[in-house]
Amino acid sequence: MKKALILLLLSLNSYSSVTHEQFLQLEEALFLTFEDLKPFEQDILTINTTANGLPDNYWWNLDMVHASYTRIDNQHNIFLFGGFARLEKMTLDGLAVTACHEIGHGIGGAPYKSTGSSMEGQADYFATKVCLPNVFKHLPQTSEIRVTEFSHKYCEQSEDQTYCLRALNALESDIHFYETLGDIVHFHTPSEEVATQLNDHPTFYPSSQCRLDTSLAGVLKEPRPICWYPL
Repeated sequence: MKKALILLLLSLNSYSSVTHEQFLQLEEALFLTFEDLKPFEQDILTINTTANGLPDNYWWNLDMVHASYTRIDNQHNIFLFGGFARLEKMTLDGLAVTACHEIGHGIGGAPYKSTGSSMEGQADYFATKVCLPNVFKHLPQTSEIRVTEFSHKYCEQSEDQTYCLRALNALESDIHFYETLGDIVHFHTPSEEVATQLNDHPTFYPSSQCRLDTSLAGVLKEPRPICWYPL
């Protein structure tokens, strides 16, 4: 019997956008994860915080497809707009990847942008290597795991195949998001780009394929890919 069957070969996921109730479950998991990972005791995390009399669900009600990170002293603020969560093929685990990416800008470590936050590539790497495994400890699985020929073979290399398979399913939401940007990317077609130096410009993003490659490397705790991180 193939090992894939031991890992449970399940039917295709049925993708749907994230509900507000699910979003609140993710928030709780993110707060717990941040407490586990924060580098300093005085660090705090806020999610979609509002001010100036705005309603608590202000950011959730916005249809803009956007997520971001800001920091004021030891207060780390992430924003996950409702339009991003409501993308047609977004899943709760997929949204967790994005949330971990935003948190990674604050606590993901070097290399850093010239502004002092972790680079986009580093935030992607931190998200799947460090943050997402922790989030999954606090976030119940809400959809079936789809095991493909690629994910079965890829996750055979992992020390935690259950996490690996769930993470790759989550990254499918990233693939669909990149499609909305006009970029077609795949797990099995790694970028051929070779970076000769780190680009620390505040607005620099690696290519979508390079970002997906970085997320995959984080899942297996492999070295960061040379498409953005030079040897």
